[in-house]
This record gives sequence, C-alpha cells and structure tokens, in this order.
Amino acid sequence: MLRAEASAIGGLKLGTVRLGTVPAASQTILPRTVKRLLTEFPNVRFEVDEGPSKHVVRGVLSGQLDVGLVTRLPGIELTPAEDALLHHIDLIQGRLVLAVPEGHRLADKDDFEPSDLEGEPLIFPAESSILRAAWEQLLEGIEARIVYTTPNAEASQAMVRAGVGICMSNTLLDSTVSGNGVSLVPLPFEWAHASISAIVRKDEARSSAVQAFLRLLREAAKTF
Repeated sequence: MLRAEASAIGGLKLGTVRLGTVPAASQTILPRTVKRLLTEFPNVRFEVDEGPSKHVVRGVLSGQLDVGLVTRLPGIELTPAEDALLHHIDLIQGRLVLAVPEGHRLADKDDFEPSDLEGEPLIFPAESSILRAAWEQLLEGIEARIVYTTPNAEASQAMVRAGVGICMSNTLLDSTVSGNGVSLVPLPFEWAHASISAIVRKDEARSSAVQAFLRLLREAAKTF
C-alpha cells in the first residue's frame, strides 16, 4: 500500500461507503469484513444496495456507488466496455452448477453436454442476473424451454425440489446445496468458474473509508 494511502486510512475518523453487492457476497465475505471495519473504524457508515451483478455494475459506473461486489465469470461482460472502465479485484472462488431434481437422468451423468438440456423444463433467473448471461452461453444453439422465471435463488431451488425443472446455481450461495430433493451437476466449462469480485472505477481517487474497506476485503479473502 502506498504511504499516502496508509496515512489516510490511519487517520480515518468519519466516512461513508456506498456499497452495491450481490447476495452471494452478503452471505460470504461481507459479514466478517464489515465487522472488522466497524470495529477498527466505528464511525464509518454503509449505504447498501443489494441486487444482481448487472445492477451493481451500473451503479458503480454511474457514480451512484463507490464500490461493488459482483459475481464474475471468465470472459463474460455484463456491460459493454466493463473491463475497460472498471478495476476488478477477485476475492473468493466458486463455480456454477445445475440443480436438478433428485433422481433426474442428469444427476449421475459424468459427461454433461449442453445438448442434454434439449426439451428440459428450465427455471430462469432475472434478466439482470449474471446467471442469465451464463444460461445464454450454455444454451447457444439450443431451444430453451423456460417454464418459470424468478430473481430469487431460494425460490429457484424450491422449484427444483418440487420437480418443476432445472435451474443454474452458484456454489457461493447458501441455498446451493444437494440433498432434500436436489442434486447438483457441475458445469465443466471455463466460464463456469465464478468469483466474487470487488469493482471500482478506474483512475479515480478513493476516500479513506473506501480504501480501508478494500484492504479488509483483501485480507478477509485470504481466510476462504
């Protein structure tokens, strides 16, 4: 860390972090990071907007948010020129899987291929979710049979459990678990390696509160 940044953080008394985050970050890296930040700097305040990755990216690009926590997939941009305008800090790793009803023919299949989904009932996420972009990548050239759409990961799992169809899930979410009527099928593709990443605008001076928050995020990531 640069000496000037360290000095600014050391003198931090008051500050606000305008944070946008995906639910996966709220369930993993954020609790211990926020706890430590408020212990070291009790007068720092958070303004939090939780939503899907595309929503968070737009908030950071527009300047409405100081920092965002998003789900990032290799080679998939949520917004044109996203990589050129934002600095990404990859923090913790997970992967995308398909959640299928227990006993489904795909549950024990070792060599999954996208064509296996032809004609299968699918449960889709909201358009602003990065999982929607992942579905589009997976189903290229395949006619999708979408039977239900929901922005809620737990609702998607409940639909799978009831035998309604198949959904895509992120292993970084607490709701992504096998058993109780659900089996998980790993997606064997490079783009299915998901990470929780912090994003900030490039070439922009950051407040002491934001600098402290980013430092503690990096340190918390080492514990996963």
